[in-house]
Amino acid sequence: MKQKSLVFAVAILISTLLLAACSNPQRDILGKWKQNDGDTIEFSADGKVKGTLMGRTFSGKYKFIGDEHIVLDTDNHTNVQNQFKVSGDELILKNPIVPDNEMKYQRVK
Repeated sequence: MKQKSLVFAVAILISTLLLAACSNPQRDILGKWKQNDGDTIEFSADGKVKGTLMGRTFSGKYKFIGDEHIVLDTDNHTNVQNQFKVSGDELILKNPIVPDNEMKYQRVK
């Protein structure tokens, strides 16, 4: 009986560690990001976004639509939906209306 309990406890521990290691795009996007040209974007846990684009500052709110799309509602643009992907320290934003427009950011540490 003790051996079954030990096996069960180890299985639960391994499952918990695996779930904790899985990425969560809505958590992974949080923080400040920067493009090579100096443009920035920063996502806060409270749903606020701010940054610079082509030398102009912006601020506003964001919300997720699933794990792959985000809607930005800023003082410059309203309800802009982007596909996003976070891979480690890289963030890619794509606007589906402009298919060749891919914005790549690096996480600011």
